[in-house]
Amino acid sequence: MIQIRNSPNLLESGIELQDAERCSKKPWIIITAVGLTLAMIFSGLMYCFPHFKDPENCWAQASLDPDPEAAEAWAWTKMPTFCMKQTGNQKLEITQNGSFLIYVQIKRKSKSNNVPFAIQLNKEDDVLAQSQSEEDNLVLLGTYHLNEGEEISLNWNDKDFKNIEKNSTQTYWGILRIPSYNS
Repeated sequence: MIQIRNSPNLLESGIELQDAERCSKKPWIIITAVGLTLAMIFSGLMYCFPHFKDPENCWAQASLDPDPEAAEAWAWTKMPTFCMKQTGNQKLEITQNGSFLIYVQIKRKSKSNNVPFAIQLNKEDDVLAQSQSEEDNLVLLGTYHLNEGEEISLNWNDKDFKNIEKNSTQTYWGILRIPSYNS
């Protein structure tokens, strides 16, 4: 008959030794893993950054000038001259080829004779986008390729600005040139 003495103590001692060995290895494993991860991230960033060129920002946004005596109806927030310029009260001339995101929101104050509200974004004599609704708020959003020398304009069926909200959060239009990352 085999007698096992202090078997519970032997098991406990064995477990304690294994736990102690594991605990001493854990910090080194964690430090090594974190170090390798940081090294990989750093080397990836060093590889990627020289390949990207900083795109030139080209965007403009206009809201209606709240001053009723203003000569220009649209008050432009920013107008970069290297990619577009204002040629008329409601026209922009593109001075650099590219793809552009154009967004429009027009809100009218009230319905006029139950006529649907309509807006139209034009490039020269072509219609790029249009929207019509019985509601008082219209939105257009689209991406378009525009070439140097082309003019875009925004029109709506109310011939004047009197029935249009002049709050810059309700009536605005803008254009953003989408940068290309060609080397």
